Amino acid sequence: MRRNTTWAIVFVLTLLLPASAVAKRTLETAVARNGATALALDTAVGDVTVAPSKDGSIHVLVKLTPRKAGFFSSRKAAERQVEAARLGVSRAGRKVSLKIEGISGEPRFEATWTVSLPADMNLELDMGVGDLKVEGTTGNIDADLGVGDATLITAARELKIDVGVGDITLSAPAAAYATVKCSTGVGEVTLRHDKTTLGGEGMISKELSWKGPGDGSISLETGVGSIEVVLTSHESPRKG
Repeated sequence: MRRNTTWAIVFVLTLLLPASAVAKRTLETAVARNGATALALDTAVGDVTVAPSKDGSIHVLVKLTPRKAGFFSSRKAAERQVEAARLGVSRAGRKVSLKIEGISGEPRFEATWTVSLPADMNLELDMGVGDLKVEGTTGNIDADLGVGDATLITAARELKIDVGVGDITLSAPAAAYATVKCSTGVGEVTLRHDKTTLGGEGMISKELSWKGPGDGSISLETGVGSIEVVLTSHESPRKG
């Protein structure tokens, strides 16, 4: 795991506290691709949804909702953070990076991201707490998630998902991959292809490997949670 998820697991408890009904904000921007091949997104708390764009550009919408960061913290402080927050967009080489800027300390809000981008653009995602949904992309995906579920429908050539606590569900075309490797510390692993269902090997931790006719690779890992992979017979992943 690249990210230390200890703080994220503790923070889950604070999500039981009600969100403020006021001082919500929406940040929105569009970014021209201009030769970029990868998009990196770094977020602490909140869900991320990714889908292909229709015009070849990157479109980002972020909804910020203030929350108390603990039993003794101030909701007003959370609202001030939301007011101060801004959407940071930077470029380095062929990579576009996104993150929330303008605050100090741990974020006291949820950031719900909706991102659309060129379907073949690579994705690098670093998330603390929240669910990830990716559908319809074909670029490589490398995602690190502390606490939350990851659901993907993709034909990414190289796919690497690392979750601390949460489930991983993947639908992808079987013909695209040479290897599929799945492992979980505590939880079940299942892979379905055609009429065959494979289960992970092991007593508590489970591991599963599959070899196919393609040249891509899939690596899925979760510390606590289940992994379910559906390899379709279609050239592109199907919904549902």
